[in-house]
Amino acid sequence: VLGVFGLFGEICLSSGITYNPVTDSVDGFVDTGMYKSQNFADHGLVFMVRGIKKKFKQPVSYSFCQGATKHDELVRQLKEVNKYFFAICYIV
Repeated sequence: VLGVFGLFGEICLSSGITYNPVTDSVDGFVDTGMYKSQNFADHGLVFMVRGIKKKFKQPVSYSFCQGATKHDELVRQLKEVNKYFFAICYIV
């Protein structure tokens, strides 16, 4: 079992859309992983694991929203990320 802990952070982004030729899609809209909308995203939320004994940081999940992430959505995403941490035997 690795000695890690989870952390998350949110950042304000500039609104805008771009074409992604790799996925043949348009990026820049709200996408929480559970749903997508046609609203422009202006915030990004990332979940990471960080080593306690070994020095490393690894992003494990991210989403894009309009305005700061709402409490209910943040709780839902935290539960989802924690479910996967425990499933792969990380200690969070």
